[in-house]
Amino acid sequence: MLSARESHRLIDEQALEDIPLNAQLTGFARLTPINSFVNISVSLVTGSILFGPAVPAVWILLWTGMHILLSLTLLMRWRRHASPRTVSPRMLRNAKLWALAVGLTWGSGAAFLPILPTAQQLAFIIVVVSLSAGVSTMLGAVPQAAALFILSSILPIATYFVLQAELVYFGLAALALVMIGAMLASTRVVYGALLKEWRAKQANAALLEQFHAERQEWLDMSETTEAFALFDADDKLLLWNENYRRIFALGPESLCRDLERADVLRQCVQAVEVGQAPMDQEYWLEAQLRLHEHPDVPLVQRLLDGRWLQSSAHTTAQGNLFTIHQDITERKEAEDERERLTTQLHHSQKMEALGTLAGGIAHEFNNILAIILGFADLARRDVPKDSRLFRYVHEIQVAGQRAKDLVQQIVAFSHRTDAERAPEKFHLLVQEMLQLLHASFPSTIEIRHNAANDVGVIWVNADQIRQVMMNLCANAEHAMRDTGGVLTVYLDNVEVETFDQPDAPPLPPGSYARLTICDTGPGISPKVIDHIFEPFFTTKDTGEGTGLGLAIVHGIVTHHGGDITVESTPGTGTTFRVYLPRCSGSKCSAAPRASSVLPPGRERILFVDDETALVQVAEGMLTHLGYPFRAVNNSREALAMFQAAPNDFDLVITDMTMPGLTGEALTREVRRLRPDIPIILCTGFSHVMDTTKAQGMGIDAFLLKPLVLKDLDLAIRQVYNGRRVP
Repeated sequence: MLSARESHRLIDEQALEDIPLNAQLTGFARLTPINSFVNISVSLVTGSILFGPAVPAVWILLWTGMHILLSLTLLMRWRRHASPRTVSPRMLRNAKLWALAVGLTWGSGAAFLPILPTAQQLAFIIVVVSLSAGVSTMLGAVPQAAALFILSSILPIATYFVLQAELVYFGLAALALVMIGAMLASTRVVYGALLKEWRAKQANAALLEQFHAERQEWLDMSETTEAFALFDADDKLLLWNENYRRIFALGPESLCRDLERADVLRQCVQAVEVGQAPMDQEYWLEAQLRLHEHPDVPLVQRLLDGRWLQSSAHTTAQGNLFTIHQDITERKEAEDERERLTTQLHHSQKMEALGTLAGGIAHEFNNILAIILGFADLARRDVPKDSRLFRYVHEIQVAGQRAKDLVQQIVAFSHRTDAERAPEKFHLLVQEMLQLLHASFPSTIEIRHNAANDVGVIWVNADQIRQVMMNLCANAEHAMRDTGGVLTVYLDNVEVETFDQPDAPPLPPGSYARLTICDTGPGISPKVIDHIFEPFFTTKDTGEGTGLGLAIVHGIVTHHGGDITVESTPGTGTTFRVYLPRCSGSKCSAAPRASSVLPPGRERILFVDDETALVQVAEGMLTHLGYPFRAVNNSREALAMFQAAPNDFDLVITDMTMPGLTGEALTREVRRLRPDIPIILCTGFSHVMDTTKAQGMGIDAFLLKPLVLKDLDLAIRQVYNGRRVP
């Protein structure tokens, strides 16, 4: 917005510019009544002067009547344009035409000069010249119209003087031309003055509008939650609102006019979380003092009460400094939450990708293990038990079983599910975990445990409890990775009798199984230990941890009705204790296992798997068990065989993932021909099939590879005799 001085300087530089069309026509229209009245009055007076024997009365009446007609037409036509809402070049053209018409009417009076006496000639010339001089002022807003009137009214008189062909008349003609020039110049001067006046009004109106806008903005900001202060060009305090004093926790007498800005900020720094070091406070003070240098880069700071403040500064047109301090706590928290959710999403996507990878590996490994364990099982049955070969085969089976357990545990850790809880022997879950730890921990870490201690049954989701143990043990391994150490896993029972019992966390009274995991690593800092269960909090380097491990552990344990505690001494190690309620009542009774001794059968079996080696393993097992069978490694060939003689088979055993025709599709085709035939579906691993879905399809048993001979025999007997594995 321009200042008044700048506006007037701009007017001087642009003095030759035209007044806007709207302003010209408004000025012309507002003078229309006066112009019409003057023209009628002067024409009547002039007609009375000219009236006499020299000029016919009819001529005078016609000449005077023309003036009256033009004036009344102007008055009627232009009165509605006194404050025009819309204007056009046509309206300006009409104004010029009216001035020309009136000027020509006055100029036509020069025709009376040859027949008029000298006194009447002189009177007529004085009237026309005076009227033209007045018009140069009256029509100054429209200089083109004034020029047309002056030229059309005086030039006929000058022409009359020239036609007299006498020296004195030539002089009068020259004088008339000089008067025309002077009048035109006067018109231009009047127009320039009007132009300055108009632009001054425009500038004043703009300044007034700016004043009201700034005043309204000040009033609006005074009612907002933003804190602001106004400093003059010398950095002295002029104005502030109550929020400024409140947000920086300043006392009632802390602020006063003409206080130096640096002194104000030194009081404000006490409410900002910048640290107690003088250097930190000086840095903040310097950043505040230089805010105006970067008006588009606000300064964000945290207050001692936990809120976030954003500060910015702007220089006004008057050179004052306007500082604004806005509470952005909600926005900051929303940004942090969005970042947390984004990180969580990335972690979920990573875990999903890991689960997919683990599932693919599990499928391939289980197929390989099925071949190894299958042939080992068959070989062991064909060699003497006291031979060296029997021991070799037995070791192959033990190693294969360990590999099978390892694959299953990897899948369990990479696929956290919401499976229903079941009664589990806690010490058996711990023993499973220890087997995995022995396989994955470096030899520099010694593992000590009492996993044989039966602490009872817990009602849990086994996969989630495995995840708890894995995360805690993985953290312990990370702490001792560089220096080595001892990992202690200890199981015992705790009876909680009161809510504030010293040897247990705040838990409802009852019997709890306690798992203690202790490492000899460097320990956890006291400043950090209170935050370790917070989501996304981690002390590990970038890429080594997500900060979700302990948060997940805490969530799982508390979700199971238990609790977890941590104790740590820097330089000595860290101890986690997990408390889980022991199971009581009928629901915690271990389900009886099905008898492994089942009567033999003679059912005719169709076996199909795309792995040739697995087909050979199945042939050996089914032959050893005494079942008549047909085994093929092509699902379409198996379907054609079944279609040719559907009643020649009593049971179908099929792999899940096969090229051409999957086990699921083969099941549908077989059931379409024989709805009553039992079917066993096998797979190394599948993302799209599980026990629940298999049962929903009517499949009698869903088995995971690798299978040994006794497992296959048990499944066949249970399916055929009971049509459903319990």
